[in-house]
Amino acid sequence: MTNRRAPRIPSLVWPALLALVWSCSIYDAGLLGNAAPDLGIAGTSGAASFAGSGGSAGNSDGGRGNATGATATSGGAATGGAAGSSNVAGAGGDHDTGFGGEGGDGTPASPCVATGTSGVSFTSPQVFEAEDAELSGGPVAAIGGTNTSGGGYVDMIGKEGSLTWLIEVTAAGQYKLTWKYAQLEERDMELQVNCVQTHASVQFGYTGSWGDLWKSDISRTVALKAGTNRLVLATNGGSGPNFDTITIEKL
Repeated sequence: MTNRRAPRIPSLVWPALLALVWSCSIYDAGLLGNAAPDLGIAGTSGAASFAGSGGSAGNSDGGRGNATGATATSGGAATGGAAGSSNVAGAGGDHDTGFGGEGGDGTPASPCVATGTSGVSFTSPQVFEAEDAELSGGPVAAIGGTNTSGGGYVDMIGKEGSLTWLIEVTAAGQYKLTWKYAQLEERDMELQVNCVQTHASVQFGYTGSWGDLWKSDISRTVALKAGTNRLVLATNGGSGPNFDTITIEKL
């Protein structure tokens, strides 16, 4: 039997064969992350008030990540990490496999970001009920009293706590805040506007009763932004007076 030699591949064909093998290996790298060549793995949705997590970019072999996270149920940011450029892994992305990393960090939405509205169409001067504020700690909404607006007021019941109003105004500027209050002592409270302390101590005087004799002689001027503002009256190591209303007037 005659031994036959395998046919020789012309030297000009070798470069084309090597280029074909190299391109196949690059395409396979994009599949390692279970992603199509042009898309990384998307981020997951955030829980209520948490940021949604978005996929960041993989490299050019693994495909770009999805830059937008799923919308959070409420409050949190909806955008995840931005897509990386060609051949550069995005934040959290894997350079070799093209897995997209998480863009959102899951941090709860800051309470300093005032969301929602007071439900009242603002016309200066505007009266807001104290019992419509968000009450934290000791204060409770009470029914009754004499000469109260709306038939009720907020009773501090001798405890520490705070009242938070969400006030929506159409124009930024200086506004005067005036409280209607009652107490048989002299107590002070701290005032915050949009999470910034504007007055360390607002002093409220003696009125002669806890729910029948009211005064509206204490005012403070603050700067409000257009839109929703967060106003907080908080106790200063003791309790505070009982409150009926807050009146807000544009200056």
